[in-house]
Amino acid sequence: MTIFQFTAPPQVIQEQAATVSETFPNYSRNTRYVNAVAMQQIREGLVQTRQFVSTVGQYMSDSDRMTQGMSDMLRGQTVIRDADTGAHIRTSDDLAGALVNANPNLFETVPLSQYQQGLDY
Repeated sequence: MTIFQFTAPPQVIQEQAATVSETFPNYSRNTRYVNAVAMQQIREGLVQTRQFVSTVGQYMSDSDRMTQGMSDMLRGQTVIRDADTGAHIRTSDDLAGALVNANPNLFETVPLSQYQQGLDY
């Protein structure tokens, strides 16, 4: 169903009555074009939604890492990584420092930017 509505001040309606009367009966919708435009808008909306969700996810991840880093600092803990296996472990600052100092080729402190979700926070 298609509903046509023409709204204008009364003097404009009177002036344009003939044009409107000729236009409406001859109007035909190009359904393929309308569908193509609608699908393009849907695709653009999906891209924008994915970008938004990705951005929010990154913000949340950054916030979680920073919160974990503050928590580690308050508890006196450090995350270290075994260079051979890539394993991460959270331990006291003292033990982490001792391990890194004893063997800097094997153990390294993990910076917040390299914390892994589900493992370090």
